Amino acid sequence: MESNKSKILIIGVSGRLGFELAKASLNSSHPTFGLVRDSAFSDTHKSLKLHTLSEAGLTLIKGSLQDEDILLEALKQVDIVICAVSSKQVHEQKILISAIKRAGCIKRFLPSEFGADPDRTQVSDLDHNFYSRKSEIRRIIEAEGIPYTYVCCNLFTSVLLPSLVQPVNDARTLNKVVYMRPRGNVYSMNELVGIWEGKIGKKLKKIYITEDELLKKIRETPYPENMELVFIYSAFVKGDQTYFSIESSGGLEGTQLYPQITYTTGLNTCMYDLVGGNDHTGDLSAIVKCSDEESTPTKASFSVIPKLVPTGLTGCSCCSRDTIFHVFCEGETAKYIWNYFGAPMGNKPGDWNIRRILRQWGEFKPVNNIHRLCL
Repeated sequence: MESNKSKILIIGVSGRLGFELAKASLNSSHPTFGLVRDSAFSDTHKSLKLHTLSEAGLTLIKGSLQDEDILLEALKQVDIVICAVSSKQVHEQKILISAIKRAGCIKRFLPSEFGADPDRTQVSDLDHNFYSRKSEIRRIIEAEGIPYTYVCCNLFTSVLLPSLVQPVNDARTLNKVVYMRPRGNVYSMNELVGIWEGKIGKKLKKIYITEDELLKKIRETPYPENMELVFIYSAFVKGDQTYFSIESSGGLEGTQLYPQITYTTGLNTCMYDLVGGNDHTGDLSAIVKCSDEESTPTKASFSVIPKLVPTGLTGCSCCSRDTIFHVFCEGETAKYIWNYFGAPMGNKPGDWNIRRILRQWGEFKPVNNIHRLCL
């Protein structure tokens, strides 16, 4: 590896986000270290992912966010720290921040965020301190004088993962918030519905709800089951990803920083995945069926709220019983098969459709001869 490449420590490499970040770091030839809890090695899926990363050159360090001494030893070996733990562990970063301060050698810290900007969300009375905990971590980092970069991907963490390593060494992003808001990713729900209707040549049946009705549903639904509704309210009603200007906030927009990176807009992705391909007649018929006048309104009907948000459409469970997507991707048997064969290769499809699974599989680069044979 090149000697001038920054050494990167990623905490949470066995998770979905951390695994992708580690792959991106290794592919960029950074000497990469991963802090891993002992329990990860006894989990079949996680241990296979760790084996894949280790074969690709990752240095594994056993430890956790609760052990400051181990953290300190790990930090002395690196220049940059990326924390990719789940939102539930946000407060556990306090010990990590203390260790970073003690080590005194870290040039950049990327805390666990990668979603909406916690300082700009407008749902503090609904989110059970989900965002305020992240803001608290920001204030501690800033108070300690630790150099940082905050990355806000809004609703597109998985899509924009390949470019997340870019801000690590970029002097322009030091002590800045980097927002991933590509042109072509900001649409109102009404605009999306109109485009979708144009694609399928049929009007969708719509159910309109008011802001008060959505708030009532949020308050009636117990925590944490109501958090998905809170995120919908934040994005689609309050417009928390887009109501402010990036320039006036002192932040930076990722795709403008790195124009050489090719990205696919959310609109192209959802149309390509859901209604754009000739092999998706099963998905298309299910979508249309949900919009027939004689059909009972279901979750597939859109709540039309005219706010600008980074676009993202997902399949609906209520209309998927007989679709191609359900049979080959969404069903429990399909998920088991794809995870059984794909996870050891580093390809865990989640809720992807067939085309995206195969496209991701085809883009994998083998890390050794066995990996190449399996792929």
